[in-house]
Amino acid sequence: MEINFINYKELNNKNKGISLKENIHDEPYQNQEVIYDYLLDGGKVEAARLSRYKDIFNNKIIPQEGLIRYDGTYYWSNVLAYYVRNYNLRLPKDVENHILQKYHDMWEPQMHNLYKLKSLDELMEEVKIGMDIEFFVYGIRYNISWENCKPFICVCPYGDAVFYDTPELMFENHKINGKPLKDIWQDFEMYSF
Repeated sequence: MEINFINYKELNNKNKGISLKENIHDEPYQNQEVIYDYLLDGGKVEAARLSRYKDIFNNKIIPQEGLIRYDGTYYWSNVLAYYVRNYNLRLPKDVENHILQKYHDMWEPQMHNLYKLKSLDELMEEVKIGMDIEFFVYGIRYNISWENCKPFICVCPYGDAVFYDTPELMFENHKINGKPLKDIWQDFEMYSF
């Protein structure tokens, strides 16, 4: 059986694999949060590295504990999630496609009979009264909720929350695929609210 390890030469002591530095990008990319979440928590833990990794660009300690994960097809260090989040690391296309397919397979059965909004006002009212809202847009599941008197949005189930002072600021300033929420609400497929 062939072992498929997502490997970058800068992260192993054999200097083998593709270059992490050559796959860093200036701008975030579509589905980056899904890939980040999957690298961090997908599959199951196969091994743990006791020592901490250092960021190859600034030599600071990386907060992830260096777990080796396996999903039945690929092995990887969850430290890759750090580089996806902080440096817009792109994985090989076949790996990204695999991750997105796994994500889709996990949520696709729940995407039938989803509610479509009638107006932005309908959604804003639900957010303002503090409803916990989950929706799909462009195949990705999101959550809008409140914590410490501030609304936030995140990718479900494990994405980091982005907080705003008001719902209006969130809908004006939070972008998905480069578009503010206020301009794409018609594409939301409501999962729960």
